Amino acid sequence: MNITGYLDGFTFNGKHSSEYGIIVTSRNIPMLSEARTDNQQIPNKDGSYDFSDGTYDDKTLSVTCEFIVDDVSSFRKKARQLAAWLITRNKVPLIFDDDNEVYYNVRLVNQIDLDQFTSIGEFTLEFKSDPFAYSVDELSVQTILNTKSKSKLEVISESTVNTPTKTIIKNLGLTTINGLKIKISTPKGS
Repeated sequence: MNITGYLDGFTFNGKHSSEYGIIVTSRNIPMLSEARTDNQQIPNKDGSYDFSDGTYDDKTLSVTCEFIVDDVSSFRKKARQLAAWLITRNKVPLIFDDDNEVYYNVRLVNQIDLDQFTSIGEFTLEFKSDPFAYSVDELSVQTILNTKSKSKLEVISESTVNTPTKTIIKNLGLTTINGLKIKISTPKGS
């Protein structure tokens, strides 16, 4: 929260909310998404079998905002500018100023109703988001290994959920590499 008592802004679709004079008054970001469950009940058996695969549904992020305009024509013009900014065909990054180490991959999904109260436009944005936030920084490891002896390179990701990885191995030397083994494992307790 900033010194005015309002929440900080956000960056969406490559532009910051302050470019539109938007003030964030509240927001709701669920900590966890709802787990997808596949429970099967068997006749004559208490309880059920859980065949869930550990995946999660999208979650909805709600951001309540307002902006101040001088007159009705300014109000309508600003509303059209907002609509042009908020319309996307695909999910795009949403970054909140006070949590700028992560982004949410989102798309606006609600109809926006603008209420006029003494020239203040108030509206709520509902974004459909992937279940988890993503780091704005990619983990990149560049290491030169000695191929004449057995070498081991351990890369540890600090993600809180299983995360897809992309591994690129380049042979910058003239010697052919034989017997290369890659082992991907999950630390105990994860």
